[in-house]
Amino acid sequence: MLVFPELEKAAINPMRTAMRILGATKMMIFRPSRRTISRITQCIFLIGVHSLAQAGIINFSGQLDVVELDTGGAVYSGVAIGSVFSGDIDDVTFNGSINDGTTLTAFSCCIAAGGLSITNNEILNAGDAALLNSLGNTNFVAGDQVDLIDLEGDVMTSGGGRIEIGLSYILDPLSFSDESLENYPPDPGDILISLFFIFEADSQDQDIYSAFGALDVLDPDTDGDGDPDATDPDDDNDGIGDALDTDPLNGNNFCSGSDPQTVAFQQVVSGDLSCAAQVSISVVPLTTVLASGDLRLIAPTVTFQSGFAVAGALTVISAHPCPACSP
Repeated sequence: MLVFPELEKAAINPMRTAMRILGATKMMIFRPSRRTISRITQCIFLIGVHSLAQAGIINFSGQLDVVELDTGGAVYSGVAIGSVFSGDIDDVTFNGSINDGTTLTAFSCCIAAGGLSITNNEILNAGDAALLNSLGNTNFVAGDQVDLIDLEGDVMTSGGGRIEIGLSYILDPLSFSDESLENYPPDPGDILISLFFIFEADSQDQDIYSAFGALDVLDPDTDGDGDPDATDPDDDNDGIGDALDTDPLNGNNFCSGSDPQTVAFQQVVSGDLSCAAQVSISVVPLTTVLASGDLRLIAPTVTFQSGFAVAGALTVISAHPCPACSP
């Protein structure tokens, strides 16, 4: 869903979401009452596709900046502007939680909304622009374009309604040119504003609360080990330290199996492949690096037995693959 609503005089409708059908993305107004099997199936489809990427827990916190709608009786009704919210969301399962210091709400995916949505070149109206300008150091006007990435989940409330919680990245409109899932995660340099949002509807599907806050802390934890990427020496927990890892947010260590200490490497390599071990790698016959292959071997000791062939690229790094990691 688009995290900020079209601010129309006739009705406030913050429950918009991106609907994907067979890989094609179309923006549409999606009311919570339309809880159809196709929507639930679509959320499962999104999880299945995105699970091909490395799972990550995103920890976040920020002050409540804008309460756009509060008719009373919502989970966070009456919470004051400036109150600090903190939470987390898993960017594959979309399970997470949010807490204002008094009330903790756990959520998952998906009752009527949720998952990962990507929007290319969203055109802002005057209300959208004003809302974003109130959340960040921006000067948007009606007609400006932005790219959007949303992560969200939802949960039923005790009164039979539904609360929807998530994060949004407001991006430079040149960040990407389509709406494929490969555009996530975003390039940090493209993020103009990052924010959290809370929407709630009652048991009659009437909107009773919507609020937003710019994020002060956004700490991705790609491997979910409790150490945010900012301080984690191995963001994807594949045994290759970020300084040596060609893809530090996706596990790419072919030799990270049951015994990462000492590895006997035997493989026909036709593409990019990394093998890292903490002690040694022994390359044994009939290892072959084809012309299209690019093999990287990283270990304190790398030895080669006779009977291997290299037609492509071979890189040997004689070093501990992750010296800052625990042995």
